[in-house]
Amino acid sequence: MRRKVLFLLFFAGALYGDMMLKEVRYRCWFEITGEPAIGEEFTLTLKTQAVRKESPNTRIEFNIPEGVKPLPADVKTTYSVTIPENQTASTSINLKIERPGYYQISALVTATDDDTVYWPYGGANLFVFVNWDTVIYADTSLGIAPYNIELDTLVLKEMQDSLSKWREAKGILPEVRIYGRIRYEDKENGGYTNASHILLVLSAGPVVSGIPFVPVDMFYANEDGTFDKTYSLLPGNYTFWVCAQNPDAHIEGFLSPLFHCLKRDNFNVYLSDQDREYNWDIMGDDADKVQILINISESKRWALEHFGFTKDFAWVVYPNPFSGSFYFPIWDRIFLTQGSIWGESGRPGTTHEWAHALMCETFNNKIPYGWGWGDHWLSKITNSGFAFAEGFAEFVAYAVWVEKYGEDIG
Repeated sequence: MRRKVLFLLFFAGALYGDMMLKEVRYRCWFEITGEPAIGEEFTLTLKTQAVRKESPNTRIEFNIPEGVKPLPADVKTTYSVTIPENQTASTSINLKIERPGYYQISALVTATDDDTVYWPYGGANLFVFVNWDTVIYADTSLGIAPYNIELDTLVLKEMQDSLSKWREAKGILPEVRIYGRIRYEDKENGGYTNASHILLVLSAGPVVSGIPFVPVDMFYANEDGTFDKTYSLLPGNYTFWVCAQNPDAHIEGFLSPLFHCLKRDNFNVYLSDQDREYNWDIMGDDADKVQILINISESKRWALEHFGFTKDFAWVVYPNPFSGSFYFPIWDRIFLTQGSIWGESGRPGTTHEWAHALMCETFNNKIPYGWGWGDHWLSKITNSGFAFAEGFAEFVAYAVWVEKYGEDIG
């Protein structure tokens, strides 16, 4: 194993010196006029800059989810524009959010010429979490929690204001203790394993369309899967969730759902205190999701220890509707199949795709020239971009798990 590792390091280092990286062709971002509140019309403008060369007949396609209405209803969502070099085109669409929910509005930009020098795609996202009296939006995914928004701003402030008013009117709030332990089915060794640092969510109100509306608290379980929290809560209805996220990764479906809820319980709070104990075992396909999180956490830890840098947070699509596992750099998503999760043949599969994501982030989203999904069958080196990208991912994949499975891994 040591000889293999040294060879890969030497090979990757030699390639890096003259490897060509494919430059991006478009820079894209959204601008909003108005506020995406329920029932309010707002304008979403996609800005597309041709940063490398003139881009004739560039295709721009908006993806509008159910629950968000284009105005007028029959307005087209696909456009063709010509963008001079270093110039920026503006493409606008009027929208209205019809009901509470959690929405991803996106635009995909595609070059239609035959250029092979620059990366032919671009895109932008708008993520919106909206209730009747709360709006949060960002250009990076909020996950189950507002990942890039501090909880002591919009949502939590609203809850605190409500609590203060209720205290003045009613006095002391009832205390609710929520505690227990989360485990998941170990398909590799049998039995159950602690779900380390899994995300837990307490939200106010019932679940509507799979979305926890007003988050009261979001926290990660301890390393052994245990948790113990006490809250002063307004009387009302609440939902306690276990979600497919940890500090290192978030798992979502393809297009939907935007997050996976692994366990949940809906309960009412009255005027008296109460204790609520949850000892949940996550099984079946949901256990796969927890193992993916564990695999990525181990990969992240190893990279930081040995490289001095790592990928802070990863986005995973599972289940994967396509054949095979892969990393899609345009949307920064890792697509995994069940064969890339468990055991000495599976865990390195998770790490391999995660290593691609690490590489692209480290190179500021530049893509190695010649690296393509269709080239995996090559039996010899035909281009340096392919060799570097796949060689680096294979090295990381097996180096991370050699201590667990031994030198014959892979």
